[in-house]
Amino acid sequence: MRFGLFCSPKADSNDLGPETGQGFRDYLDFNIEAEALGFHSSFSVEHHFTGWNQVSATLMLLMALAMRTKTLRLGTAVMVLPWHNPVLLAEQTATLDLVSDGRFDFGIGKGYRHSEFKGFQIAPEEAEARFEEAIELITRAWTTRTRFSHQGRFWHFEDIVVEPPPQRITNPTAVFSGLDKITGRIISFDVAINETVQFGALQVTPRVCYSRPPTETPNTDSFVEVDEVTLQGEIKRIFTGWMFAASPGLHAVEHPIYDVWLTDCNGGKNPNVAEAPAEPPPAAKQPARQPPARRAPPRPQQPGFAPPR
Repeated sequence: MRFGLFCSPKADSNDLGPETGQGFRDYLDFNIEAEALGFHSSFSVEHHFTGWNQVSATLMLLMALAMRTKTLRLGTAVMVLPWHNPVLLAEQTATLDLVSDGRFDFGIGKGYRHSEFKGFQIAPEEAEARFEEAIELITRAWTTRTRFSHQGRFWHFEDIVVEPPPQRITNPTAVFSGLDKITGRIISFDVAINETVQFGALQVTPRVCYSRPPTETPNTDSFVEVDEVTLQGEIKRIFTGWMFAASPGLHAVEHPIYDVWLTDCNGGKNPNVAEAPAEPPPAAKQPARQPPARRAPPRPQQPGFAPPR
């Protein structure tokens, strides 16, 4: 079991007003002490227009915390995707991931406060569609190292490459475990990215699967879509989101008969490891040795997200 913090930082403190920012400094000191006590993670909210001086620039505050901690995982709970330009958000979160040495966990949501929808002049009825389009763009931005264009309902981008890349290894295969509650059997099965495998009444489709280099703390996660095939033959989406192998009890898909959870990612190569140069063949005259070429990471498939159901 691991213990973490859920934080709602404010600019003001008990004694000083928001113009001092003392509440944010207290938040940083609080989390530094939590790391010293062995806490595993700290997740912070994002809110706007509250009148309570709640944190609105969550990533900036987490960046400050990243600079003053070493092991504490840093997360958002949550970044509301409909409020943000998804390409800028992909760049900012990737930067935080690099500065924190891979300690960032990106929690996302659709939003629920009426005052925030009103303030941003976004219709609540658009929240799900904006959320899905943002997920598609952010995932593509993180997994595509070549230029691409996007013409969507809400966002339009032309000939872009999103930099920097996050500090992750992209894997071609996700590994899941499944529990059949009728028989009590647990099986393990592999699913290639953007392919679908059926387990019982559930169809499992991973879109990406990330892991960390072996020199870092293990952290394996996958963005997964799970559909249920009903007795009437209808397909119903029951899960869309991230699964984390480190905490299957929190991130498994629980079904009346079948449970599914992520256990591993396979087949990825560390993009920071250079391939050893081949020895030149014996010859009377040896050519000048060239510097070793760096092996590029495998190019992932572009995720093909289905429209919201």
